[in-house]
Amino acid sequence: QNQAALLAYQQARKLFELVGDKLGQGNTWRGEADVQFRLGQNQAALLAYQQARKLFELVSSKLGQGNTWQGEANVQFLLGQGNTWKGEADVQFKLGQNQAAVAAARKAVDQAREVGVPYNEMLAHMTLARALDAQGAAMAPQGELEARAALRLLNLLRSRGVADQDRTAAANLASPHDFLIPRLVRRGKTQEALALAEAAHAPVLLDLLSNSGRRADTTDRLPILRERDELRGKLARLDKEARGLQDPALLAKNEEERRQIDAALEMTSLHALGSLHTPFLSGQPLSDAAIAALVAATGSVLLYYSADEQLVGFLLLPGKPPISRTLPLGRERLRKDVARLHNDLGNPLWEERAATATGSLYQALIAPFAADLASAQRLVIVPHGPLHQLPFEALTDEKGRRLDQRWAISIAPSLSALAVCLQRAKERADRGESLLALASGRGLRFPNGEIDQVAALFDSVDNQARIYQERTRFQTYRDLAPKARHLLLATHGTHVEGSRSATFLEIVADDTHDRRLTAAEVAEVGLVAELVVLAAYDTARAEALLSDERLDLTRAFLIAGAQAVLATRWKVPEDEATRRFLLDFYRSLRHGGGGGARLRKDQALALARAASRGRGEPAQLWAAWVLVGDGS
Repeated sequence: QNQAALLAYQQARKLFELVGDKLGQGNTWRGEADVQFRLGQNQAALLAYQQARKLFELVSSKLGQGNTWQGEANVQFLLGQGNTWKGEADVQFKLGQNQAAVAAARKAVDQAREVGVPYNEMLAHMTLARALDAQGAAMAPQGELEARAALRLLNLLRSRGVADQDRTAAANLASPHDFLIPRLVRRGKTQEALALAEAAHAPVLLDLLSNSGRRADTTDRLPILRERDELRGKLARLDKEARGLQDPALLAKNEEERRQIDAALEMTSLHALGSLHTPFLSGQPLSDAAIAALVAATGSVLLYYSADEQLVGFLLLPGKPPISRTLPLGRERLRKDVARLHNDLGNPLWEERAATATGSLYQALIAPFAADLASAQRLVIVPHGPLHQLPFEALTDEKGRRLDQRWAISIAPSLSALAVCLQRAKERADRGESLLALASGRGLRFPNGEIDQVAALFDSVDNQARIYQERTRFQTYRDLAPKARHLLLATHGTHVEGSRSATFLEIVADDTHDRRLTAAEVAEVGLVAELVVLAAYDTARAEALLSDERLDLTRAFLIAGAQAVLATRWKVPEDEATRRFLLDFYRSLRHGGGGGARLRKDQALALARAASRGRGEPAQLWAAWVLVGDGS
């Protein structure tokens, strides 16, 4: 509501003028300038920032002055960039505007540093980097130095955060990685660009993975655990009340209370993962040598970084230096293409129109590396940004072959996260092969004995697999899941865009817990599972921020201790075909190799997909499943 905000700032300024409050007047001028900037009224924004700065100077507000210089730098830079379409006659004017942006940004950096506000200083460094870079090749090295200064400040801000959202906020507004990674690739500095791209992949997830094995002592955790249980009890009460309400006003009040408790519960659950007295640990991304060792153990890896104007891909092969390519796909274009394909494959009525996109995205994303992958048998893909929602396995080459017909595919949130999963596999290699199957009474059911057939494939340490159908409560999950080597959850999944607390697995409500098993709660219950299979809707869905963070259900199970998770990208049919697909997967996993030996998880999934396609089943089923984590 930009126009309404503009009027409100102007009304507020009149009142501040009446009482002689110059700081208030300055703040309203700055607010008006921000709105004008959003509206594209650049000259008006420029004047408003200057008016605000005069008032901030009168009351000696260094912070206010720095903010207006930062705003003015953004406007000046935008004015300069706007002239790039006017041709050679306007080049001098363009350079003049960028020089003005550089001058304003330098002042913004100085004043933010003077008042000790690293967040503002980081933003000013990035504006300065872009303005310098826009002046041509001669100034590009200086622009890179400014971006590196912003990156140092971003890492400082991350280290001070006490929650995952705190630690991602700065990266979502100014990403030095966007600026640096493509430029380093163009200059042939592939190894350095790869290190930055790996550091940009879900750093908070790495922090949580680092914390999961270093939780605070039980005594220290007691107060926060009591608070968490009280919040869960309140949610259970509100959930029960909501089922009996008819009045829209009372329902809205109930929903608002639940939202507030959800936010508090998520924070409490995340704090319970680690120390109660210090911020999250700063997980350290893998070194160059550690990346090389990981690739030697896993095989071929394709890692992507989705920048604002282009996509950067890195191919890692055992025993060889990394290969990098800059691909002409900006983040917004990629987001639209992936979303369209995601929707088309997830709906049998639209599957035919997906054929063009599966080919074009193969050519854009995979073909530049295909020749180097000719001898590979398996492929780990590390997506970034919009690519997290892309069903890579459904992409088709020029001969019509699906990606999973050429390679066994698995997905990793980052190389560092994959290394954690592989280390877990080594540490737990001698554990038994027990299966725990849990169901909530809604969602995918196994009425024809399929679950018994799956259970029969496992040699349980308890002599039989545990199966809980129709009655899984939170306490059941909390008590039994930590002991399972293989965990199958057949339930109903819910995903709501833009709300993490509204993405959950459905369980049975009782007096101590509502019907939602959320990602934050999943992350808190420690697991030793080699594999978690989520037979439910939308269990791999979440919005990827610019920082690449997405605390979805899949990542939550990795944080909890799972080595790998098999989940769904969209709504799968709750029918015989899906049950048959899962049974095919488990049969291949347990006895699909030569002589009836077990197969790798990624190989078993490829066989289940092939069998599903052979039966003529839609992509809605076979393309929905994604294996995240250790594919071995």
